[in-house]
Amino acid sequence: MTPDGNKGYIANFGPVGLTPEPPAQSVTVLNTRTGETIGEIGVGKQPTAVTLSHNGDAVYVVNSGTISDPGSVSVISSRTDEVVHTISGLSNPAGIAISPDDRVAYVTNQAEGTVSVIDTRTAEVLDSVTLPQEGLYPTNITVSPDGANVFVAGNLTGNIVVLNGHDIKEKAQTVKLPGYGMPQGLALTPDGKQLYVTEAASNEVAVVDVRTMEADAKTIEVGRNPSSVAFSVDGRFAYVTSSLDDPRGLSIIDTQNQKVIRSLNTGSGPFAVAVVSH
Repeated sequence: MTPDGNKGYIANFGPVGLTPEPPAQSVTVLNTRTGETIGEIGVGKQPTAVTLSHNGDAVYVVNSGTISDPGSVSVISSRTDEVVHTISGLSNPAGIAISPDDRVAYVTNQAEGTVSVIDTRTAEVLDSVTLPQEGLYPTNITVSPDGANVFVAGNLTGNIVVLNGHDIKEKAQTVKLPGYGMPQGLALTPDGKQLYVTEAASNEVAVVDVRTMEADAKTIEVGRNPSSVAFSVDGRFAYVTSSLDDPRGLSIIDTQNQKVIRSLNTGSGPFAVAVVSH
C-alpha cells in the first residue's frame, strides 16, 4: 500500500501444482479508493511477497522462482507502475524487508539458508550472509525501526535469528521460541519493543522481548496455521490470519493483556494482513 493509501499492489503467485515450470506472473495494481483494478505489471515467476520503500517510491516484489529459475526481485516504480530493475543472484527468495533509511533491502534465500543484502540505489547484491543452523529454511524477515536488528524466521528450526543491521557479518543471535512451531509471520510493535511471531505448526503467537532477546514462555493461541501478523497504528491490537481456520480466519489480539478478544470469519484461506494509516 502506498503511503497515501491510494494504491495497493497484489502479488499473483499463479496456479499451484499444475506445472513444474509456470510462466512469469504479475502484480495487480488496485485503486483502493474505488476498489478497481488499474493495472497489471509483469514480474518474475511465482511472486510471493510485496513490500514498499518507506518513502513509497519503490515496490519490491519477491519472485520465488522454479526448479530452473532461482528467483529474483522485481523493483517497480510506484509513479509509473513499471518494472525499473530486476535483481538476480538469489536462491529461492521468500521474504524481504527494507531498512528504515530505504538504502538497503534484506532478502531471505530459502534454498541456501542465506540473507542477501541489496543496495536499493544500484539494485545490486552487496553481500550475503549464511545463517547458522538455527536459521534453516529462512522465510519472513523484518527490521527494527532503528535498523539495528534484522529478524529472520527459521521456519524448520523453530527459531528467530537476529542479525546486526550495522554489521551483517557479525555473529548472529538466536532466539529460541517456545515449543516447535515453524515460525512464519513476523511483525514488530510500532515502538519496536516486542516482536510477534506466528507459529504455524502449533497454532499460536510467540512474543519476543527485543531488549532481552528472549521469548515469553506463554504464547497466545490463535486459529490453525497462523501465517501473518500486523499491528494497529497505535500498537493496541495485533491482527493474525490463520489460513486453515475459516471460522476464525482473523484473530484480534489485545496487546496489553496478550489475549484474543475477537475472531472474525474472513474469506477462504486468509494468508496475509496489512493495516493502512491515513
